[in-house]
Parts: sequence; structure tokens; C-alpha cells
Amino acid sequence: MRVFIEPAMAQWRLAGRGVADRAALRALSERSAETFGAPPLRPSKGIIAAGHQAQLWHPGILAKDMAARFAAARLDAEPLHVVVDHDVLDEVAVDLPVHRGRKLSVRRLVLIKARSLVAACSQPPAPHGEVVQRIESAIADLGDALAADVGPLIDAFGDLPPCRHLAEQVTAALVRLKRPHVAPAAVVFASDLSSLDEFVDLCERMLHDARCCVRCYNQAAAARPEAAVATLRIEPDRVELPLWALTANEPRHRVFADLSDSKPTLALEHGGPINSAGTILAPRALLFTALMRCAYCDLFVHGKGGALYDRVTEQWFGDWLGAELAPMTVVSADLHMRFDAPVAAPVDLVRARWRVHHLPHNLDRFLKLDDPDSARKRILLTRMDDDRDRVRRSKAFREIHVINDALGRRHGEVLAGAQQQLEAAVAGVINRDIARKRDWCFAIYPPQQLAALASALESAS
Repeated sequence: MRVFIEPAMAQWRLAGRGVADRAALRALSERSAETFGAPPLRPSKGIIAAGHQAQLWHPGILAKDMAARFAAARLDAEPLHVVVDHDVLDEVAVDLPVHRGRKLSVRRLVLIKARSLVAACSQPPAPHGEVVQRIESAIADLGDALAADVGPLIDAFGDLPPCRHLAEQVTAALVRLKRPHVAPAAVVFASDLSSLDEFVDLCERMLHDARCCVRCYNQAAAARPEAAVATLRIEPDRVELPLWALTANEPRHRVFADLSDSKPTLALEHGGPINSAGTILAPRALLFTALMRCAYCDLFVHGKGGALYDRVTEQWFGDWLGAELAPMTVVSADLHMRFDAPVAAPVDLVRARWRVHHLPHNLDRFLKLDDPDSARKRILLTRMDDDRDRVRRSKAFREIHVINDALGRRHGEVLAGAQQQLEAAVAGVINRDIARKRDWCFAIYPPQQLAALASALESAS
């Protein structure tokens, strides 16, 4: 297990600015509390936020929620999990480890087949029974070869409360899956932030200052190419804004500030107006964390990738608005499942392949043989070095091959052993890659491994 925390949790501090009236945020958390049984926020407390997409994520994401919980206890704050539900979700799936004989493999089990390019909050929930049935079918199909306990997944997706959309359904299951490992935190959904005054005001400000806003955005993105943040389009009569337009059961759309008239308006990429009655505006990645760190939390816990792009956010908001955002920290963890299967390094495979190729021509030297055939071979090799007659050299070469074939027949077990070692090395390299895999769904890890992760993070706090 490797845990990454930066800065050290003892150094974490809250912004403590109270820059927004958080009663509206509390109302959003209350709605989630009714669905998930998670506690609502208390506005008088500081907020330590973390979050992720509505997926069955790996222990590195769970580590963020754990760290937020332990830090909140020390800093007299509350943890908040924000679901990035406006991200697209093609499927809800889980990789399962399979162990047959000496070989490991991975079975990808699709629990919910979703609609491509459609945000998770724009898709309806899947039938609960269908999800459980797929898990049970995989258990029956794999039998004893299934090398993980998927019982928690069955419990999590069984008999869920009514949910508004697919993201809420997956989150409800995630809350159940997390409960044995970390105390529940308040939950809000990123798409619901569109109802809050601070988001509405920020959208209005971007609309009326679109060119400056996006110019600062693009300059910040260009200054940190390692973050791989795509720039936004600036055209003569319109400017792309860091927003998504979401409509039920439809792909999400880019949003533009239409500057062709004296009064700027919001428009879709094809130029059509945005239907305010059936469309939700949602913040894209940088705007989402900017909003959270500017108005709705006192500390934001990122993973390594999020921390990389949020440096762009800090520069963008500093250059555009002169705003200083709440501090962020970075937490991640690598946990590897343990399997009773042989593993091999790539160098082991290279050596095994070389031996299979080398042995048939060199059994006499490898086994240090002193029989007549081996002695004759040594004489032939010595004479070939000095003989420049092509006919005699060709005849000696053919005789050496006959001797090698005869030695191979007499010592076939050695050649067979080399072939077996090669096959074991091929399987071992594949096993090694699977054993090094760190992104299994956290719920299928042995509970003691997750308990050790929680203990490490609690000690660090």
C-alpha cells in the first residue's frame, strides 16, 4: 500500500472566509440525505470537500473521502462529497479478478449499459433487479475462479430507494459501499449547483465579460500544458464558455456567449438558443472547482490529476477576477489485491525465450556432456573455424545439426522444461500486470486492506 498526501495532513488549514450563505447548499444536501441516509450539512461549520464522477471507483478515490472525514474531525469542520454527475457515463462497470490454475485474468462486468455522450444526470436509473441479476450471473459463470467477494455489490444495488437519475442511483450504491469503511458525509450533485445564486451570478459575469474571461482561461491553460486542459474558442461573434448544457436523455452541449447583438446571450454550438425550461447549465471541470473553492468550501481535497488541472483554475481566477480560492490538498493511494499466483518480470520472459531458442543448439554445453556425439561436435566446430572450404564446412554444419537433433531426442525433458518455463514466464508477466493493477473497485478489496488504508490516513491526520 502506498499513500500520497500533500501537504501533510497536520498542515491542512481551512480558509474560514464564510464567503457564501451556505443555507442553499445545506438544502441540496438535505435532499440527498433523504435518499442516501447521509447527514445534511450544518452551515455553521467549515466544509472540506472532495468528489468524483458517479462510477465504481478505486481505493485512491475512497482515500480522499477518508482523509476529508479525518481532517474534518481535527479542524471542527464537515466533510462534503460532491458528485460530478454532469460527466458522461457510457457504462457502469466493474473489473473482476479471475484465477484459473496458475493464470490470472480480468473479466469486465458491465452492470449498466448507459447512453454514450450523455451526462450521468441526464439518464434515467436502471432497473435494480437487472443490475443484481448481472452480478449473480457472473458469480455463477466464474464459480471458484472468481478471486474476489462481490457480495457487497449485490447488497449495494439491491432495493435502492427511488432515484432521479443514473448518477443518483450509482451514488446511492456508493454510499452503501463506503459505509463500512468511512462514516457517511453529506452529498450534493454538481448539476444541482445551477440552482444556487453564486453560480447564477458567476454565469452572468462570464456572459458579460466573455472575451476577458476566456482569454485568461486559455492563457492559464497554455501556461500549464502538463494539465492537458483544452482551450476554449474565441470567435468574432461568439465565445465558448466553460459550461455544459444538459437536457434529459440527450448528449451534453457546449455553451457559447453570443456577442452578435448589443446584448450578449447564451447559445448552443449550432447557434440555437438555450431552452431555460428544459435545460440545465452545469460547470465544466475548472469552473466547477473554482465555484466550490470560491464559495462553497474551505478546503478541497483533490487526487493527483485534479490537483494538476486546478493549478490552471487558480491562475485563471486570479488573472480574471483577482480571486484567491480556498486551499486545496492532494490525497491518493495505491492498493494492490493479493493473489496466490506466480508472477514474472519482463526480464524473466526475455531469458526464458532466449533459453528455448538457445538450448536445442547447445545442449552439450548446457549439460556439460562428454558422450561421443558431443565430443564429435566439438571437433567439427574447431575444424570449421580453420577450414575455408565451403563444401567441407557445409557437410560439417549438416552433421552438427544431426548431432543436435540426436541430443534433443535423448534429453527431451530438458527442452520440455525450458518450454514450460517460457509458458510460466508468459503467464507470470500477465499475472504481474494484473497483480500490479490498482484500480479495482474498492468494494471488492478485502476489508482488512481498506481498514489498513483508513488507519494510515487517520494516523496521518
